[in-house]
Amino acid sequence: MSVLQKLKEATTLHQIADLLGYSAKGLSYVLYQLPMSEKYKTFPIKKKDGTDRTIKAPTPELKKLQKHLANLLYACRAEMEKEGFKNTVSHGFRRGHSIVTNAEQHRQSRFVFNLDLQDYFPTFTFWRVRGFFIKDKQFALHEKVATIIAQIACDGTALPQGSPCSPVISDLVGQILDQRLVRLAKKYQVTYSRYADDITFSTRQKEFPSAIACEEPAGSGEWQIGLELLDRIENADFEVNPEKTRMSVKTSRQSVTGLVVNAKVNVASEYFRNAKAMCRTLFNEGRYYRTHLPPEVEGGEPQPEWTTNTKPLHGIIGHIHYVKSRAVRRDLGNKKDPEPADKKIKPPAARTLFRKFLFYTTFVAPDRPLIVAEGKTDIVYLREAMKRLPQYHPVLGQFVDGKFQSAVRLFRYPKDKPKREPINRMNEILEITGGAAGLRSIVLDYDRILPKIVHRPMAHPVILLLDNDDGLSHIDKAIKGHFGVQISKKTTLPSYHLAHNLYVVKTPESGEDDTFIEQLFRKRQNLPTFS
Repeated sequence: MSVLQKLKEATTLHQIADLLGYSAKGLSYVLYQLPMSEKYKTFPIKKKDGTDRTIKAPTPELKKLQKHLANLLYACRAEMEKEGFKNTVSHGFRRGHSIVTNAEQHRQSRFVFNLDLQDYFPTFTFWRVRGFFIKDKQFALHEKVATIIAQIACDGTALPQGSPCSPVISDLVGQILDQRLVRLAKKYQVTYSRYADDITFSTRQKEFPSAIACEEPAGSGEWQIGLELLDRIENADFEVNPEKTRMSVKTSRQSVTGLVVNAKVNVASEYFRNAKAMCRTLFNEGRYYRTHLPPEVEGGEPQPEWTTNTKPLHGIIGHIHYVKSRAVRRDLGNKKDPEPADKKIKPPAARTLFRKFLFYTTFVAPDRPLIVAEGKTDIVYLREAMKRLPQYHPVLGQFVDGKFQSAVRLFRYPKDKPKREPINRMNEILEITGGAAGLRSIVLDYDRILPKIVHRPMAHPVILLLDNDDGLSHIDKAIKGHFGVQISKKTTLPSYHLAHNLYVVKTPESGEDDTFIEQLFRKRQNLPTFS
């Protein structure tokens, strides 16, 4: 029986608890015994316009339950889509969809009309969420089950911004609006898409339909939402944010969900220039400045904030690379990562910048010692050994409040089914593919990228952990050629200093035989442990 069918047939708290992976007692405790004051932490974050957005983040117990509910509903939606009930116009909170796929629907248009929905998540009230799961034909849940779902998802009033299940529920309920606006778009032969609360209509026609948006007065450049569109939005129990209604024509910059769509989907040129300037400062000084608010909010010139925190900049550079790489793939007409086939061809500027940034943060300025092994299983072995062998505590890590905190960073290879697309995986950008041969790019980058970086703290060692086998032949030539250090199966030093903070450690030698990390296991009571 499918997950959706089990959910539809559930009528009791015990049954819904079982579907969520909880006992009835555990579910009842979170829902009915945990005080509302202990379920959420409320705090503000700044929006782009300088105003505050209130975030209600669930506490760990509730967050775990909401994640289970979100996974259940995502599974139900996947089943519905297999049956043909697929929403092709909603691009938010969906795997394989993003602001890029949303923007791509509106490329090379004569008119692009954008509007935002007012107070998006608070619009989905407790009773609205409950009513949807009861009345929707695909769900048609028992009233008690629908009530429990609404109690898990809502903060007592509505869907909170910060809950793991708010995105999928808002998207499910939002399908009602999508159905109405798709019919409207088809009626007037325009393109429609939605990313959460961001709605876009576009067309290549010479005139934009006044039922969707009209210029008032004619020739003024001021556009108002059309009465027919407004009526359909309000009848679906949503409101339009009048301050974020905007029309752009092909002779001006057209943007959708923050991306330029005039010719192809791309980031704004000044956004890329600003990112390059921040990276340049980081590589020279070990810090950079970023601006939070536009000039009109501060009442003058924006005030830069100097920071050494590279996480925000990582997000910016990764976003730019993702958008530009998709554009390249579209131009090339294939689905592969756009790595030049001819190595003499210069890689795209965004990829070059992203690689230099990742090299800096990973190898030049790591926050703790870094170990790069030949594969992801080696990393698992090392992590478990550090956790389970107390003789290595606290040098390699220690338990704090029941959780192990490693003092050493282990380079992570992607899982078989990574959440992020391959074009933005760190190991793909750095060309670290596993095996001794796959670590060769690190050696090369110390020679070709490091000289371009001025700020070199090198405060922590970077250790390449290699198996002492024939695989060394794939990297020893690069090491000897660039650093003059000889490494082979027969060399017996405990470690090898290549240059700066870069070291090599081999698994212990055993005469002429190959050695590898699995040989460090020993059996105790028929269970594999670490020696």
